[in-house]
Amino acid sequence: MKIFLIVMTIIVVLLTINLPIKAFLEYDILNNNGKIKVFVFWIVPIVIMNFSIAGEYLNFSNSRNKIIKIKLDINDEKVKFFNDFGSYFKRKIYLQNLGIYALVCSENPVISSTIGATLNAIIGILFSIINIYKPDADLNKYISTGYRQTELRVRCNISIVFSLYDLIWAIYMAYKKNLERRNEKNREIKQQGGVK
Repeated sequence: MKIFLIVMTIIVVLLTINLPIKAFLEYDILNNNGKIKVFVFWIVPIVIMNFSIAGEYLNFSNSRNKIIKIKLDINDEKVKFFNDFGSYFKRKIYLQNLGIYALVCSENPVISSTIGATLNAIIGILFSIINIYKPDADLNKYISTGYRQTELRVRCNISIVFSLYDLIWAIYMAYKKNLERRNEKNREIKQQGGVK
C-alpha cells in the first residue's frame, strides 16, 4: 500500500510541475527554408528541425535528413485534430514572452518600406489581440528594412509555461472531439445508405 501511495504521489507531483518551454522559429520566405527549435527548461532541446513548404505539403527534416510531410488541407483529420488541440491548449498556457522580428530588404526602397510598414501594422494588430487574452505577456517586435539585396526573413521567439496535466487534458479533449466528429460522419453515411 505504501508503494502505491508513493507512486501516486510522484505521478500527481509530476502532473502539476510547470514546464517552461522556449521555442524559436525562423523562416526565409524567398528561399523557402526555415528552422524550428524547442527547448524544455530553456536549455534541454526536444525539437530541432528544418522545414519548407512544397505545394500543399509542409516538409520537416531533422539532423538525420528524415523527412516528414504534412498535408496542408483544412479538412484533413490530422489538421483538424491539431487545430482542436491548439484551441484547447492555448487556454491553459501562460505566455511569458513573444518576440517577432522581421528583416525586409529590397533593391527598391519603396517596396522595402511598404512591406516593412505593412508587417509592422499586422504584428501590432496581432499583439493587440494577444494582449486582450494574455495581458501579462511581454510582447516585442522589431522590423528592419534594407535596400542593398533582396531578402525577407521572419523570426519568432516564444516562452510559455504549462503543466503536464494541461497538456494531457488538451490532447484528451482534442481526441474526444475528433472521435465525436468521426462518429457523426459515420452516422451520416449510415443514414445515406452507406453511400458517400
